[in-house]
Amino acid sequence: MPKRLKTAAAMMIVLVLTACGDPYERQVPANYFTAGEAGRIAETLSPEDRDAFLKWSIRMQTSDRYPGETSPPNVRSAILAQNNFDKFDRQRQLQLSLQQAEVAKKQRQEDLRQEYLQRKQLADQEISKILEVEITGYNREPIWSVTGRQIGWNWVFNLKIKNKGEKKINAFKGTLKISDSFEKYTNSMSGQIDLEVPPGKTVTYAVTYPNNDDSPLHNLMQRGQRIQYSWLLDSVAFAAGTSLDPLSANLYSPANL
Repeated sequence: MPKRLKTAAAMMIVLVLTACGDPYERQVPANYFTAGEAGRIAETLSPEDRDAFLKWSIRMQTSDRYPGETSPPNVRSAILAQNNFDKFDRQRQLQLSLQQAEVAKKQRQEDLRQEYLQRKQLADQEISKILEVEITGYNREPIWSVTGRQIGWNWVFNLKIKNKGEKKINAFKGTLKISDSFEKYTNSMSGQIDLEVPPGKTVTYAVTYPNNDDSPLHNLMQRGQRIQYSWLLDSVAFAAGTSLDPLSANLYSPANL
């Protein structure tokens, strides 16, 4: 055999032996490695690469891939692919945790809302047994400046407040709601009225609502059109220091009733 051919053949043998001797350069078959093959290959890898390769080999038996992942040509590329997948999976798990936390947060908010509505329903039932607030009418009154010049208008709603309970009332909170007959336009104003109402007594009180010329409802009122109005009770405070309130920790206590 000519010397040149002998040299070329020797180089090819060296290359083949080198490729066969380096486990990182071992080609990945089309159907990937069996569990036994993967285990034998893993024994020849460095400790930090061994787990990554085995995880990759197991993962190839599933459909779990990161976006754009392709079949690696050799063991070295398989290990790199697994490292990339681990980064992708950590980000995926983080996003999943955030989504689960958001779902849990919304559920807690909904649970609190439902609890509040239940407590409010109970409070409303008990308050209606104790306090009655009726709007007997309303009128418009001018607002005067300190110099005696009219600077605007107020709507004054007259309330008749009856304490039907056995405890002295010191204050109550509620919302004045007004609307046209078809509730196309609505306005409301919430507030607290500090007013002593002895047991079994009825008192009167005037609530002032500032006029707004840009409000369609107020314009209807100025033209004398009939409107609907009501006072919605939210809570009651008693002189003894107790209260009926949806947020009260003692809402269910008979001492409050």
